[in-house]
Amino acid sequence: MPAPEETAKRPNAPAGIVVLNWNGWRDTIEAVTAVRASTERDILIYVVDNASSDGSEAALRAWDPTLTIIQSGGNLGWAGGNNMGIRAALRDGCAEVLLLNNDATPRPDTLKHLREAAQTLPRAAALGAMIVDSRDPGRVEFGGGYIDRRTGMPRQIHGRLETLDIPREPVPIAAVKGCAMLLTAVGLERVGLLTEDYFLNFDETDWCYRARAAGLENYLVAQAVVDHQGAVSFGGTEGPMYSYFIARNRLVFARRHLGRRGVWFAWRGAFWDFRRVLSTAGGRGPAARLRHGATILLAVADYLRGRLGDCPPRVRVWNRR
Repeated sequence: MPAPEETAKRPNAPAGIVVLNWNGWRDTIEAVTAVRASTERDILIYVVDNASSDGSEAALRAWDPTLTIIQSGGNLGWAGGNNMGIRAALRDGCAEVLLLNNDATPRPDTLKHLREAAQTLPRAAALGAMIVDSRDPGRVEFGGGYIDRRTGMPRQIHGRLETLDIPREPVPIAAVKGCAMLLTAVGLERVGLLTEDYFLNFDETDWCYRARAAGLENYLVAQAVVDHQGAVSFGGTEGPMYSYFIARNRLVFARRHLGRRGVWFAWRGAFWDFRRVLSTAGGRGPAARLRHGATILLAVADYLRGRLGDCPPRVRVWNRR
């Protein structure tokens, strides 16, 4: 495998596009089709299937027998699956690697803007696109980020496009959103692969913070736009599985990067999440609220005993209910 810094010096090296699939082959076809419509032609596409149970691999191979599909052999989570794709892209001499969730569709010039920015920003580690709601492109899900001075936590900028002051030029930000995240050769050289024990959520933020600790910067490239369905693998952001990973991994992330003050606010966040899901404001019945509350308590317990990786099977059962 060539070292990332060697790949960066190679003229006309392609960009690798890693699309992660888990029980969502229809979305993956849309994402790959969008990538192929890109004005940036020098690309290699890798679909990593995280041991789907819906026949995804067979469906994708039937759709396009030439598609490069990497079977992970197990559900390795967001970071584990993407790491397999990153390794393959570096072996094939790719200069940068774009991590693209299968529920995200880049616009034709998105990759061109990201790659051009990477070539002009020598200290760039990760470059993120502006993420908009695929059902309402005027609603920005991610328009940059900053560090909350009070809590030390990273915060994402979001809102209506017409009300946000989003610069057209690339700007440094705390961390990018992982659904469309271009990793540069220098970033991969100094930071390495994604940390896999988060499984889902905070893994891309962890990588961005490690990049900043290594003296690099992360950037928003607002001219690069990606339409996003949002949290498809979780079944939405209001279910127990999403709450489990947020509660547990926020504590893990704070312990690793934010110091005592950040850890205190992470604990406070878990407490407020617990109170929120037990309230009647969401319109859920008593049984659903109790299951959701139990999920957050389980997340905290798993954090305390050092149980990382995938969530317990019961959380997925509660999520389906």
